[in-house]
Amino acid sequence: MDVYPSHRTAAYPDNVLKATVRNATGCETFNGGLSLETDCRGGLPFPIAKTGNEMMWNQLLRYKNGPTGVLDEHTSWVVDSNGNITKTAQQRAYEEFPFYQTHLEDRDPQVYGRAGSINNEPARRAGEMTGISDFLDPTEKPRRAWSYSPGQRCVKLAPEFAYDTPVASQGGISLFDELQMFAGKQDRFDFKLIGRQEMYIPYNAYKWYFGIEAPEQFMKNHVNPAVERWELHRVYVVEATLKPGQRHVYSKRRYYMTRTPSARACTTPGTRKAICTGPCTWPGCRSMTRTFPTRPSWRSSISTKTCMACSTTS
Repeated sequence: MDVYPSHRTAAYPDNVLKATVRNATGCETFNGGLSLETDCRGGLPFPIAKTGNEMMWNQLLRYKNGPTGVLDEHTSWVVDSNGNITKTAQQRAYEEFPFYQTHLEDRDPQVYGRAGSINNEPARRAGEMTGISDFLDPTEKPRRAWSYSPGQRCVKLAPEFAYDTPVASQGGISLFDELQMFAGKQDRFDFKLIGRQEMYIPYNAYKWYFGIEAPEQFMKNHVNPAVERWELHRVYVVEATLKPGQRHVYSKRRYYMTRTPSARACTTPGTRKAICTGPCTWPGCRSMTRTFPTRPSWRSSISTKTCMACSTTS
């Protein structure tokens, strides 16, 4: 492990910093932490988070170039236990964040994020498109998702793009509610803020993005250490426990989040063995090493194998 001196590199526009100060005393959740008031806008919602749900809202509403959105080229890879590297998708994706677009008079204050993507590779999936909109009160307005299939030439609603549905473009390794560490509604788990601790986490991993080609980023069962960069940081620890009567492939999850709102550290799902998410803290990049249990609902090609999946952005 290459461990470097700890330092933070995040910087935010002045209007975001001012909105964060305002939100510190003005933001409130309701519906048991599942929903957020529309008066909360334009900055980190809970700079002094007191509950697990508030920490998860900080994760969902972290700043990512809010006024204009983000256009990315995503490439997803799966590395199986034999070290075989498979490109599962190459996509062009766009995200925008009405939560931060406070300068727009016609913005819908209930919508906090939209995302859309189109597949370019592999050829059998070229032209497939998806779209997702998420809302501050998902109990009143659940996620709206749709998909377009070139073969069927029609657009369909896709309510299954949530919770523990496997993400096809990432080889079925990742779930929809763990994209970018966590995404979607918080109703199936109890989120508890345990406290803070120090840990070594991937940080400022510029070589991962700029110094090496994608196939060389991976080794058998783990990321190439030559592209990793670690620093010691204090992280918030949030533990998520599946509520009685709810269904999910995970029974317990633990999240480790840095104090920098645009950065994410690690997550360890309880029903699969997992290590930190990615040698980076930029939105969109995640890698994990997992041992999958034998489950009839999982693809047999990855069952009981140790796999690594990574979705990178450029």
